[in-house]
Amino acid sequence: MRIYDFHSMEEVAVLHLRMPIGVCAEKAARLIKAYNAFTAIESNNHGHAFLEHFMNMKGDARIPLHLIYRQRQPYGTERRKIRKPGHNTNEASRPVIIKRAEQFIRHKDVLAHDPLFYQEARAFHYNEETGKEESPPGEHDDTVFAFALALEARAHKHIQAEANTQRIPGM
Repeated sequence: MRIYDFHSMEEVAVLHLRMPIGVCAEKAARLIKAYNAFTAIESNNHGHAFLEHFMNMKGDARIPLHLIYRQRQPYGTERRKIRKPGHNTNEASRPVIIKRAEQFIRHKDVLAHDPLFYQEARAFHYNEETGKEESPPGEHDDTVFAFALALEARAHKHIQAEANTQRIPGM
């Protein structure tokens, strides 16, 4: 888990954990609340279990819903757009978030303090066999995708803020 400053995209906190999902989610929740961090979590792959744990937390451990990125779903009515917690990284969304991350990295618009990010970003490449941008076999790209999801959340935060605003009748 990585926390970036919303405006500067400077990495301000990193959490590397290899432990049961529930313990990891509780530690991550404390960090999110301490930084009042708007967070984007994948709603598919491993992130699904993590997100489910977040959504089921009770009492003081619960993360306020406004701090969790909700992706607009392709269905809904004109009056109410349905937003589901998490980001569904799929064949359509993956190239979009990778492209945004690549632009930030190439223009040096990110300041990461964890060397692992730069190691994974340097290894990340276009694989002609799979037709995808990814890490080489046996390597990881978790930090690259964490950054890409942070940028996605940042790009859509104003939309979500508007969605959270309640209209007062008669105003």
